[in-house]
Amino acid sequence: MNAKSDELITELQKVISIKKAEMDDLKEKLDSSKKHLTLLTSEIAEGRAKIAANKIKIATLDADKTACIQIEKLDVEMINKFNIMCEEVCKVNEEIEKQIIELQLEIEAARDVKSIVNTYEETLGILSSMRFGNNDSMNDTRKEIENARNELHMLLDEVQTFEVNEKTLSDKLSNVAHADIPLAIKHQIFHDLKKRKGKLVQKLMHARFSRSRLDSRFLMSDL
Repeated sequence: MNAKSDELITELQKVISIKKAEMDDLKEKLDSSKKHLTLLTSEIAEGRAKIAANKIKIATLDADKTACIQIEKLDVEMINKFNIMCEEVCKVNEEIEKQIIELQLEIEAARDVKSIVNTYEETLGILSSMRFGNNDSMNDTRKEIENARNELHMLLDEVQTFEVNEKTLSDKLSNVAHADIPLAIKHQIFHDLKKRKGKLVQKLMHARFSRSRLDSRFLMSDL
């Protein structure tokens, strides 16, 4: 009986030793699992934080995209309004060109009248210096000269009026804006608008590319 009891005790002790070893191994695995779980929990929290940050970035990019679209629409509206303004400027330039031509013609007309009056005055001076007889023919000539002198005085008054008008017209002509200036400004603004529109399109394309890239990362994080 004692031998069997000792043998049974020995077997039990062996089993207990094995179980203790298994328990120690399980405890070690449990500790390792806890550490791994802690690491996974930390990685999950970090992943969730990245997802939240990516969602914020996506929302920001959506806002930027909306702003770019609105700016692009505004840019188109500005170009349309600018084209209308350019047409109005061209019409104004054409009207100014007509005014300039009319002013130049009026000035040339005034100069032509002055030239004619000066020639007429020289002719009358020559006739007045000549001596005539007392016959009827000469009397008619004297009357014609007198009439010519009266006409000359009237023309001289007209010349003075033309001289005043010429100065006024010259002043107006010097104050008329040149057509080239508005056209130059028009081209400069048009090129600036084209350059600005190109930058807006580039910004919109960049926003769309960033959105696609963040969407891909977001899907990978969920997986």
